[in-house]
Amino acid sequence: MSVSASGTALATTFYPGVEPFLGEWFQSVEGQTDQEFDTWIALDGLSEEEAVAAMGGCPKRVIWIHGEAGDSPGTMRQKLLAPACAANDFLVLVDSDDILHQERVSAARYLLQEYEMAGCGLRLVDAVGGDLGKTVTLQADDSPEALLPRWNVFGLSNTCWHARLLSRCLPVPEQVEIVDWYLATRAWLFGAKIGFDVTPRMDYRQYGANMTQIQGPFDPARIKLDCGRVMAHFRRVLISRKDDADPERETILAHSVQDVERFERDIVRDPERLQIYTEELNKLDLPMVWWATVAHPKLQYLWCNK
Repeated sequence: MSVSASGTALATTFYPGVEPFLGEWFQSVEGQTDQEFDTWIALDGLSEEEAVAAMGGCPKRVIWIHGEAGDSPGTMRQKLLAPACAANDFLVLVDSDDILHQERVSAARYLLQEYEMAGCGLRLVDAVGGDLGKTVTLQADDSPEALLPRWNVFGLSNTCWHARLLSRCLPVPEQVEIVDWYLATRAWLFGAKIGFDVTPRMDYRQYGANMTQIQGPFDPARIKLDCGRVMAHFRRVLISRKDDADPERETILAHSVQDVERFERDIVRDPERLQIYTEELNKLDLPMVWWATVAHPKLQYLWCNK
């Protein structure tokens, strides 16, 4: 793979079902105030011709990465990110069903002057782009380091990376389902300098294809599903640990894992207690981050005082 002329990759994945959104996505890429990037597109079940037809055009500098039948989400991201890291200094990650605000790339480049990895706010919109009046973000005085590893606000649509750090967080194992949280947690474990721009730089669609529900009301089935995914995430992070991880942060991670395991045992497996937890969770003013549904600290008395 040759070195990118721009030094920056805008990286995403196309997959069956995303075609209705690719036209808006492409126009938002073309509308960036900073055009000094190459567009890296991993094709998971779509051909180049189908992708170009759905976009209604083609980026001027595009690198196609082709998946194979049966590739998992983790495998597809590995196929995309490994060569993109090797060929670039910086990566801006975006989801292909979302919409970039005009200064998404320029704001990312500014953040990467100070941080090794950073996220930005996501304005929630519905399937047709209607504003839902909510933003996935941190509060201005919140620390990204304090958020991780318990919750996540660093997605595959709102992060930017120094390639050397992202490469260090690879590979993405085939079994990893929550790729964004896996990568962010590994960066955190390495003691990376992490930042967050609270300004929304993306429109983030809320519809049936979303992996997790970020707004209530929640039901017990959702809590149970989320808990299973969170536990699988923690297991995969622990399996793939490296000797150069920060020991203090590994201890913090271990405490989070223990708490979620107890939550799963004492709450999720007990339908009556899970119903009580769900009702209490729906009364809270939850932060607009991913996975806050699982073992919420404000409700810890429900399982720690059993």
